[in-house]
Amino acid sequence: MAYTIVEKVLLLQNVDLLSAARTDDLAVLASIAEEVRFASGEAVFEEGQPADALYVVIQGELILTRDGKEIDRVGENSALGAWDLIESGPRVFGSRAATETLLLRVDQQDFYDLLLDYPELSQSMLKAMVRRFRKLVTPAGR
Repeated sequence: MAYTIVEKVLLLQNVDLLSAARTDDLAVLASIAEEVRFASGEAVFEEGQPADALYVVIQGELILTRDGKEIDRVGENSALGAWDLIESGPRVFGSRAATETLLLRVDQQDFYDLLLDYPELSQSMLKAMVRRFRKLVTPAGR
């Protein structure tokens, strides 16, 4: 089953990286996002690979790995790859499907074009990334 643009927008609104974005901006993102399925155990991307896309988990769960060892699991409403795309560096971790998984994939060039053409989306994504970073570096209870 393929999702409509409206259904994709509703799904994207629940992603922390995109939760502050305007609906119009999410509609543009939804229109360029490709649905991709991965079977359980199938690699989505490998650690050290050049970053080529942003991924959003719509259904299922991904295992994140570093040096071949599991470091985390992420499920629905999680976005992966924004840091790597902005930095234009290699992937800092690998990812494989823990279960059958459906992702939305936004190609690197489309991602860059989107950020240039929709500055409000860029700002909301950067704010969300800063919030994520602060959570990582701020001791609990502060």
